[in-house]
Parts: sequence; structure tokens; C-alpha cells
Amino acid sequence: MPQSHNPEIIAFIDVLADTGSHYRMDEMEALYTEDLGFLVLTPQGEVARFSKSEMMAEFRSVAMQAKRRCRRKSGSCTSRSRAMKPPRSSFGA
Repeated sequence: MPQSHNPEIIAFIDVLADTGSHYRMDEMEALYTEDLGFLVLTPQGEVARFSKSEMMAEFRSVAMQAKRRCRRKSGSCTSRSRAMKPPRSSFGA
């Protein structure tokens, strides 16, 4: 069976990945619909469902931790210049 790819979906995934990787929170808010549910695999191997507001709160927390750590190391990290490596999150633990 031939594979078909929807270029609009692929382009959206690229934007979503770039936006999330750089913690651009306002853009993330606009990309996610209010009724969106996130499925997360927990360390216990279970699947947990989180609302948009729960996930955005977690993203904000991780972004703040990453910015603080980045400033301590080099003093020059920005969310637009490059992706920040996130700290280990306790989300889903």
C-alpha cells in the first residue's frame, strides 16, 4: 500500500515541535485547543490524561527551571535563540 503524507499536518507538527522545544508559551497556548487532552506515560507504566491547563502549567514550570539553570551556566540563554534542555520533570511521577 502506498504511503500518503499530508503536508499540512507535517508542517503543523514541525511548528509544534519547534514552539514547544523553545518554550514559547504564548504560541503554545494558541496552538492547543481548549478541549485538548494530553496522554502521558508515567514512570509506573500507566497512561495518565491531563488537561491543557495542567500541561501548560507543567511546561511553564519546566521552562522556568531550564531558564534558571541556563543563566547559572552561561548567562546568555534565550528561549528564541536555541532550545533549552529541560530539567528532569516530576510530571506523571
